[in-house]
Amino acid sequence: MASLSRVTRINNPALFICDLQEKFRHAIYEFPKVISTTTKLLRASTPLNIPIYITTQSRSKLGPTVPELTTHLTSNPLVRADLDKTLFSMITPRWNPFSPPPRKGKRAWM
Repeated sequence: MASLSRVTRINNPALFICDLQEKFRHAIYEFPKVISTTTKLLRASTPLNIPIYITTQSRSKLGPTVPELTTHLTSNPLVRADLDKTLFSMITPRWNPFSPPPRKGKRAWM
């Protein structure tokens, strides 16, 4: 996987919310703190105009993103993608339409 340069990351910030689903509540260490921190990031994304990308792991089996976060995500114009996946990585082939184009001479993310 090609990496983005530091300058590109700083000029193009994004918030990625990965697999914060009910079935993982007891499997993720200090889940309440993860949710609290994610909520703060979501609140900060609005005035900073930072795009949000969400993934769920097998949504039909493991459920949607936890309700504590959906209140900040529903009808939020900054949500650019809400993708379901079956692979471990957040960056899957379904991500390609939302990823930045590769720089000249560089490989795409996937």
